[in-house]
Amino acid sequence: MDLRFRSVLQLLEYFSCNPVCIRYLEAHRWQGNPICPHCASAKKPYVIEHGARYKCADKDCGKKFTVLVGTIFENTKLELRYWFAAIYLVANHKKGISSHQLSRDLGITQKTAWFMLQRIREMLREQGQLILEGTVEADETFIGGEAKNRHGYHGHKDDKGNVSKIYAGKPGKPKQPVAGIVERDGKVILKVVPNVGKKQLTSFIQDHVSTKAILYTDEHTGYSALPTQGYDQHKTVNHSKGLYVIGDIHTQTIEGFWSQMKRGIYGVYHQVSVKHLGSYCNEFSYKWNTRKLEDQDRFNHILTHTNYRLRWKDLVGRA
Repeated sequence: MDLRFRSVLQLLEYFSCNPVCIRYLEAHRWQGNPICPHCASAKKPYVIEHGARYKCADKDCGKKFTVLVGTIFENTKLELRYWFAAIYLVANHKKGISSHQLSRDLGITQKTAWFMLQRIREMLREQGQLILEGTVEADETFIGGEAKNRHGYHGHKDDKGNVSKIYAGKPGKPKQPVAGIVERDGKVILKVVPNVGKKQLTSFIQDHVSTKAILYTDEHTGYSALPTQGYDQHKTVNHSKGLYVIGDIHTQTIEGFWSQMKRGIYGVYHQVSVKHLGSYCNEFSYKWNTRKLEDQDRFNHILTHTNYRLRWKDLVGRA
């Protein structure tokens, strides 16, 4: 099914009704072979209710289902065309889209829009264990805190003389560290960590970077144990001495990613709780990792990763 949507308007013109959306989702989720979400049976199911639902052909199961069961769309009160429009907007807004903006664009409540965005971010998680090779850069950053604690802050005041309060977390809360690694001309991996100590950073890199990789970091002591863990090609650039590039040794790729991510968080979302920061990391890393895809291909790619179920009580109850 090779459809090319150049805009949200074209997308909504095609997905004019729910049955069209259902068939499109079936094609991307099942590729013509419906699978029972209850027992995972690949036996050709019975088509019932004039094609509206299926019944599992496995005699030990026999349950009825649709393509929505077991996905982020299960039990949704909205038509799929709303979901498809939201997915298209999330996928193709480089710096993200806020729940307030999405609610205005789709004519739904802000609470509904926020829940939709959180469920869509579940689909943007990296699939499987990703190992980076080649030339890899590692760095850490801090998200949140009040404006006066941000890098480069100069005590700007508003027209009433009050100090600017721009933060990505609750006022008065400390900044939250996030570790990141990126393969040059490749993918990025992020992780929200409790601290940037040696144990946390070394473990994170061991999980996602091949020991054969050429690894570049700054002089932070959290990376000092890497050579003893098999990373013989670990090289550093000393930022504290004003050195940022020594030949090929630099961390400018990951720093460029941090800049893009922070512009999205501070400029679009304004405030991100530590509880949900991981979901926002999923969003920004996914957009970076699929930056070479066209808008339509990115939309279709997301629809192949709908097999997540996120209930409201589980979302708001996250630790």
